[in-house]
Amino acid sequence: MNLVLLREEDFTAPGRVRIHGRRERHVLEVHRAVVGDDLAVGLLG
Repeated sequence: MNLVLLREEDFTAPGRVRIHGRRERHVLEVHRAVVGDDLAVGLLG
């Protein structure tokens, strides 16, 4: 399973996150995600 790990500071609103850098590239290049896709995520801690 390929899981995107989130941190508390990634949340911009309930149910909304914004990621940058390596994690963003991973979502775009490995998952090939586009707007509307569902991704498996986990919350650190």
